[in-house]
Amino acid sequence: MGVRDVDHPYGCAAFTVDPGRFAGDTTTMHVTYYNANKPNGEVSVFEQLTLHRKRSDARH
Repeated sequence: MGVRDVDHPYGCAAFTVDPGRFAGDTTTMHVTYYNANKPNGEVSVFEQLTLHRKRSDARH
């Protein structure tokens, strides 16, 4: 789903990744998107989300 924010057309995203501690564990990625606010460019959090995925290095 895309969102267009006319009042804040620019921004950036920051990512942190926890790869998990062992083979087959879950990798977690936290994403925070920041708006660059007009007119001075201060940033504010627009949205945060977390993604999870099982590592593919587990023994079969």
